[in-house]
Amino acid sequence: MLAERYALAYGIDIVSYPEYLDDQRTITDLIASVHMPERPYGRMEPITPVIVGYIDHAPTRKLLHEQVHTLRDAVYIDSGNGGGCVLQANIDKPKGN
Repeated sequence: MLAERYALAYGIDIVSYPEYLDDQRTITDLIASVHMPERPYGRMEPITPVIVGYIDHAPTRKLLHEQVHTLRDAVYIDSGNGGGCVLQANIDKPKGN
């Protein structure tokens, strides 16, 4: 599987899900299943998830889109059959806004 090859080659966590997705909970669990890398003294480094969707089912694409917008920081690549789109979201807002 391509995800396993990239994970081994780059030493990163990659989660793939080749099954039919039809509920928000599964999407949430998949994103949460990526491990946060540990740093010296037990400090955790935040990571930016990169989510690549190859979905040609509009309701499922909508679920994934909604979940991505709940994340503080994410890169979402939608490469479904109807064209492609790349969205990078950094939801942090300046204090006082």
